[in-house]
Amino acid sequence: MLVDATVETQRQGTVRTKGVVLRRLDTSSGDRNIYFFLKRYGPTWVFAPGAGRGKIRFGGATDPLIWSIVDIYRTPSRVYLKNLDVKDDFWALRKMPKRLRLAMEWARVLCSTLMVQQENDNILALFYWSMKFLENPKIPSTLTEWRFFWRWLKLWGTAPEIGICHECGREKAKWWYLTKEGVLCADCKVGKNGGIAIDSTLLTVLKNSAFLKKADFVEWGSRLDLVDSLVIKKCNKLLIEALQETV
Repeated sequence: MLVDATVETQRQGTVRTKGVVLRRLDTSSGDRNIYFFLKRYGPTWVFAPGAGRGKIRFGGATDPLIWSIVDIYRTPSRVYLKNLDVKDDFWALRKMPKRLRLAMEWARVLCSTLMVQQENDNILALFYWSMKFLENPKIPSTLTEWRFFWRWLKLWGTAPEIGICHECGREKAKWWYLTKEGVLCADCKVGKNGGIAIDSTLLTVLKNSAFLKKADFVEWGSRLDLVDSLVIKKCNKLLIEALQETV
């Protein structure tokens, strides 16, 4: 019985859907537990008996960050992997160790933040396209990461306001201070602790990274001059902390 992926998650039977491997765990007996992020089903543990011993045809298709069409079989107590058809292995990204490590960090944040078996198709699509941008060596990886996490927060309605000062509404200033609530102008920052100092030029870069459509982001990011990666990394860390506070 082949059941469409729109069925309720607890229904027994075979389901075909698509998704990405976030992590995997092999047992001492040679079985494999694979944590998929699946369309319509969200993060789901899927059991592959014997896969850790190499006796099943899945092979490297169960490596983290592999995107596939997946056939799974649901029982009342467990989900089993029947088959998968690799659609994107991100081979070029796997040849860039620093960027691959960054993608693995994103996967860890997804694992620690998303609820098990809760549909998050918008986040799944965002993750895929963010990996595509990360695979492009011309686009600064720090800006791709900023775009990924800011848009994730935006989908959840908690992204920091970066268009205007979130206290007074000012639109123009020479210096800004990024907080988890948004940016503060220098006047509103007086007497307040915290905040990452960014100048108006860098704020424009962050806004473009967050707001541009996919094709425009690729074109703009590919010809961007050098940016202050250290400051952007601090901004990205702030976004990750804001995400983890939602758990």
